[in-house]
Amino acid sequence: MGDNIYQFEYAGVTLKFNYIKKDHISMSWKKGEFYEQKLLEKIKSLGLNGVYVDVGGHHGNHSIYFDKFCNSEKVVCIEGNPFNFEYLKKNTILNDCKNILHSEIVSEKQGDVLTMVYDLQNTGSSMVVTEQNKSNSGKDMKSVTNTTNTLDNILGNEDNISLIKIDIENYEYNALSGAQYIIDKHHPVIVIELHPDNIYYDEIRSFFDKNNYTTDNVSYAFSPTFIYM
Repeated sequence: MGDNIYQFEYAGVTLKFNYIKKDHISMSWKKGEFYEQKLLEKIKSLGLNGVYVDVGGHHGNHSIYFDKFCNSEKVVCIEGNPFNFEYLKKNTILNDCKNILHSEIVSEKQGDVLTMVYDLQNTGSSMVVTEQNKSNSGKDMKSVTNTTNTLDNILGNEDNISLIKIDIENYEYNALSGAQYIIDKHHPVIVIELHPDNIYYDEIRSFFDKNNYTTDNVSYAFSPTFIYM
């Protein structure tokens, strides 16, 4: 692991990323740009100071951008897939970032042991196996297990949380359900992937309404990804 490295320049900074051959997210690095760069540049334009939280940190694309190019005081990055987490650690070190890393599945409860599945050609699609998606866990998928924790627990001692990005393959409602204290205390901007086919789509929209969040309804990424304030 880590023998393959893409290197590119962005805003005068040299970035390096360990990658998996044919993994589609790494194709952005090969082209000399960040994955979802439009979204990242939109987030940067908000000029937010404070703690940035990256839920579904994958191999570090977003959290490294937050560290290098945003007004972050600290970046907390959480990745539930232990396989992806090893790449996240390597890329964080490779780019001399001081990000705080957690290898846990973000959920509404603490201490459950859950299974995740992923595809080596699309490691960013790692998903928690649920009753709704277990039919997608085919023989070509790799599987791992990890333990759950809540954002309220993980972030309970953090000050000035200004942004939380959540991209965890239709498990976003579970993460939000375990973050009510943090949201009440800090009122962070929330960047969330929200597919219309998410079975909790209506519940997520209701959650934001209940907490007085609004969005411009503009998707800033290839997958439907919205910014709530």
